[in-house]
Amino acid sequence: MKSKIIFVSVMVALLAACGEKKQEQIQETNNTESQMNIEITPIDFQKAYDEKSGSVNILDVRTMPEYAGGRVPGAKFLSLQEIQALGPNAVPKIPFSKEEPLYVICATGNRSVYATQMLRSLGYAQAVSVAGGTMMWMRSGRPLER
Repeated sequence: MKSKIIFVSVMVALLAACGEKKQEQIQETNNTESQMNIEITPIDFQKAYDEKSGSVNILDVRTMPEYAGGRVPGAKFLSLQEIQALGPNAVPKIPFSKEEPLYVICATGNRSVYATQMLRSLGYAQAVSVAGGTMMWMRSGRPLER
């Protein structure tokens, strides 16, 4: 009788552990999917840009000298440093709705990934980083606004 109780206790403990492990795996999968969706390819960005005739929400997070030197036409400026410094207080300075797609761009796509993560934590769930950044835009023969 005692061995049956021990056996049942062990089985219950194992099933509970399996349930917790499954929950951890689901959470890891959700985090991975969220990370995977943080970037958009340059081709997909250009398609979205062209489909809306350039009327898309683009946030350039480079420095002011970089921005002034040439940017994707229509891009608005708010540097990564300013977003970092302001934290949640950056929201009023972001000239876009949280309910619409937001394309975040930098020079090569590194700073924009970090900025996109920050923006998502501030409620911009549809924010995506443009892989390759402004450099890829230029390399594909697209014009810059100065």
